[in-house]
Amino acid sequence: MLGAVLLAALTAVALPSPALAATPPPGTGPLVVTSDGGDITHQLVPGATFVWPIRVTADVGQLDSLLGGLSVRGGLARSDDITAEVASCTVAWAADGCPPGEHRVLAPTPLDRLPRAHTALQAGTVPRPGTTYLEVRIHVASDARIPDDGSLTAVMWVDASGPEGGASSEPTLSLSSLADTGNNLPGAAAIAVGAIAAGLLLAGATRLLRRWRRAHA
Repeated sequence: MLGAVLLAALTAVALPSPALAATPPPGTGPLVVTSDGGDITHQLVPGATFVWPIRVTADVGQLDSLLGGLSVRGGLARSDDITAEVASCTVAWAADGCPPGEHRVLAPTPLDRLPRAHTALQAGTVPRPGTTYLEVRIHVASDARIPDDGSLTAVMWVDASGPEGGASSEPTLSLSSLADTGNNLPGAAAIAVGAIAAGLLLAGATRLLRRWRRAHA
């Protein structure tokens, strides 16, 4: 029985399975999950969709099941203005999508209504071994009202089962409504106040200079 529960921070990590006496090192087991989310916090922008690519490789001779499920946590996890969907492809994604046709793992769903049940990552009743290419798409409505300092962590749980043993993985992705550069409203407000203060000081100095010139004319 091949059991997998992947736990990683934007990289692939294989964890021990209680059904196995020994587990191969990370990246060498029968199930390898690689996330392209990067190691930084990405920005959510109203009206835009953030795409999180994940590759799931089952290097086995046979699979009985290949399941996945998406969950979220953080201040933005309760927002109904942000939706998520998951699609898979049996080949690498191209510029125009999935050439053979994508499989809908999770239809667009508000974050506060994500299902707890896990679903098949491939079409058909029996998954094929090899690599399955996932896209987790997180979309923010153009009129979304989200806090300027909101945060969100997405977790993609993956499980494979088969007769050849197992490993497991759960990559995570960090998202925020703040820009990566650190520019935020408090910072912008401070800059604006500083500019106004400088302008007032300059205006006051100009008036004093004019008075001095009149007095000594």
